[in-house]
Amino acid sequence: MSAESHADLLMATPFWIPEADLGVRCLACSRECRISEGQTGFCRTRVNKEGRLQRPYEGFLSALADDPIEKKPLYHFFPGSRVLSIGGWGCNFTCPWCQNHPISQNLPRQREQRSTSPKELVNQALEEGFQCLAFTYNEPTVAIEFVLQTFCLAKSEGLRTVLVTNGSMGARGARALAPYLDAVNVDLKGFNAEKLRQVVQGDLGAVLASIETFRSEEIWTEVTTLVVPGFNDDAQELRQTADWLAGIGRSTVWHLTAFHPDYHYQKFGPTPVSTLEQAREHGREAGLHFVYLGNVPGESSNTACPKCGFTLVERDEGRVRITENFHGLCPACQNRAAGRWA
Repeated sequence: MSAESHADLLMATPFWIPEADLGVRCLACSRECRISEGQTGFCRTRVNKEGRLQRPYEGFLSALADDPIEKKPLYHFFPGSRVLSIGGWGCNFTCPWCQNHPISQNLPRQREQRSTSPKELVNQALEEGFQCLAFTYNEPTVAIEFVLQTFCLAKSEGLRTVLVTNGSMGARGARALAPYLDAVNVDLKGFNAEKLRQVVQGDLGAVLASIETFRSEEIWTEVTTLVVPGFNDDAQELRQTADWLAGIGRSTVWHLTAFHPDYHYQKFGPTPVSTLEQAREHGREAGLHFVYLGNVPGESSNTACPKCGFTLVERDEGRVRITENFHGLCPACQNRAAGRWA
């Protein structure tokens, strides 16, 4: 079977099942929305039309950008490489601080846009010399069929594939994506299940299951926690997050990112640097080898050997320098650093 035929087959794979009275149950994410005829699921991008799940916004892009891989953020996955970043519309979370709320909480006006195809995206990435293709900016899970088809074609052409996600697909979705995925950054928004459910309407169990599944499928996995004052900045919760991440592997890369006021969280101030520094200490005490702070001016984001401290990758104002002769083994002590290196 050709790559295009395989991709077409994936596109046709139904992430839904029919139910009584022309209803459908969507299987794209852990919500498993039961959708009545003529209605939409929670994300509003998946519609029941006459007893069949339809995806009317598929292929309509909100963004297409040339990014460094570090912006995803991925620090241990081919540092310095260029990524064609693809954004769609919609989300299955309702984060009240979302910096991408114009696309995550809205839908496109179809008359004003032209839909694109997986083949067009892959061809553009190849023609413009990208090494990697990523679905990011909004939640890719709401268009999981389109993502799968695009990744399938991208892999057949030698492109690397990246997903930036809230982890809502759970274990089932993660297993479906794994054969066509090289790296993922999962946004672990908090470790208090009830608060996560109330504030962002997310399922902590599904997020943790997706992270565990990606790791078990040997997909390079990094985790980001946006530390939001009053939501997930409690020291005990951050310590629990660090302990859990270390429990699935001390090589797990954890990005701790500073919150800045946006959307419905304008009344809150930015995350104090001291809160992030304390969380980093929790990570180190838990045994994590790599904990980075983001959105903090002047903060070093270099990668050092966890055994001897030798600098392996330097990052400074968007510039990335990989230490000479570093291809995974520390030049100073020969310790292997976790990641996918050039």
